[in-house]
Amino acid sequence: MRKMWKVWATVVTVAALAGCSATGGAPRKDAGVGMAGGVDTPRLTVAMVSHGAPGDTYWDLVRKGAEDAAQKDNIELRYSSDPQAPNQANLVQSAIDAGVDGIAVTMPNAQAIGPV
Repeated sequence: MRKMWKVWATVVTVAALAGCSATGGAPRKDAGVGMAGGVDTPRLTVAMVSHGAPGDTYWDLVRKGAEDAAQKDNIELRYSSDPQAPNQANLVQSAIDAGVDGIAVTMPNAQAIGPV
């Protein structure tokens, strides 16, 4: 039951993050000329676990886009990946154990990742 609650909380958090405005929050009043990315949103930590292989150009682009979006929206992104489903399940479990605010997961093998 506890795991189901965590899954539900994660889904709600990811949905909330997806619904954020394009600006990532209102600009800070103290943001001066030359300051970039200042927003007044709370700092969240999101783990992103993908099944991308190291050095894969596509997954490198996905990671870069996620990092750029996270920086813009005041989010600490913890990216990890492994092409092997059992290892990916372990990465998801590690993110849960770390108590992150949200988890984004690519899921090529639902049977392997689903129980986590």
